Amino acid sequence: MHSVLMLLNTGPIESLPSWHIDKEGASESVIKLLVECDKERIALRKALGFSSHHYPFSDHYYEDSQNEWMYGRKAHSDLGESDRWREHLEFKNHRYIVEDVRYNLALHSSIGDFCNVETPITDSLLKLIGVIVDEDFEKTGRTLEYLDLADKPLDEIMNILFEGF
Repeated sequence: MHSVLMLLNTGPIESLPSWHIDKEGASESVIKLLVECDKERIALRKALGFSSHHYPFSDHYYEDSQNEWMYGRKAHSDLGESDRWREHLEFKNHRYIVEDVRYNLALHSSIGDFCNVETPITDSLLKLIGVIVDEDFEKTGRTLEYLDLADKPLDEIMNILFEGF
């Protein structure tokens, strides 16, 4: 989720000493894109054979959702009300880029290619954030190829996920 928040809050991140990305940066339009990107994550989970509950971000962000999110409704309201998460953000080495883009989105994109699931938002985020940080995440990210799993059949990958190497 942080990849969308980071990209769509580039201006404040680069110009303000600190920014509460979850409070000030999660506008209605930002959340809309975040939820659409999350649908790609859920499609990947389904393609890999995972069943519900997928903990969609829509449950977290939309109060009218019928489902509780993994942390519950209070977690979202506490996050927005607290100033504890106001922090200095940067693009090059911040955990939101390293963890959420280089490790997470790069893997999602490669799993999408592997499972023939389209991930246009994920792929776009990888490209756009890559331009900002001067990094080609398809080459530097944690992809199936990076993990030496690209040539293995899905059942073997799933076995590795559940049983280990």
